Amino acid sequence: MGYVEFPNLPQKKVAAMILSPQYERVLADLTAMNIELIVTEKCDDVQDAVSFHADILCHHLGGDDIVVYPYSYSLNDSLKQLGMNVIQSTTRLSQKYPYDISLNAARVGQHLICNEKYTDKAILSGTTYETIMDVKQGYSKCSTLIVDERSIVTADHTIATACKQAGFDVLTIMDGGIRLDGYAYGFIGGAGVKLSKSQMYFTGKLTSHSDGAKIREFIEERNIEIIEGSVDCLMDIGSMIPIME
Repeated sequence: MGYVEFPNLPQKKVAAMILSPQYERVLADLTAMNIELIVTEKCDDVQDAVSFHADILCHHLGGDDIVVYPYSYSLNDSLKQLGMNVIQSTTRLSQKYPYDISLNAARVGQHLICNEKYTDKAILSGTTYETIMDVKQGYSKCSTLIVDERSIVTADHTIATACKQAGFDVLTIMDGGIRLDGYAYGFIGGAGVKLSKSQMYFTGKLTSHSDGAKIREFIEERNIEIIEGSVDCLMDIGSMIPIME
């Protein structure tokens, strides 16, 4: 067992991941797959709806390096116990957008998608990127389903445009069809995760999304098996971040 070298893109079966503890059926799905679950704690600095979201509270740089919000005490401790090099983020989160997005950047292979102005310095300087795609969408990780090193799914047109210009394969989907309590809808990146190079898990059924068939086709064309969760609808739970495989 080792650390996931490239964030969000495990090559072997995921052994440990970070996620919110709020969704019991998701936890049960993943526990049944023998995945160790590192759960977040509530962060009172941000809105309640996202206060447990992993992509608000931490950002995996790759390998054993991870940036974590310093006031997420239990998460910091849990990751240190796994032997990870925990790097403290430098930006104080707050409830008002865009001051809650500093860790919500999407790493795709050697590329980083983020609203650069509001992204934490520990992410921007934490490793070397081939490109940093500066986009308007601050919730870049939530908005980006990372399929492989050159393929993503998103409903955000600024992310889609930037990734197409970088030579990525992009499936642009409709907004909606993903549940996020407290908001009109959630985002696809918060509802799916790679479990290995050839498997992807979704928190619910793809049929609940108007573009579910397109999402399935796009992923399966890349020889990736889809595993759907036990709830009927897709749920944005604030991303699931694989850290060990």
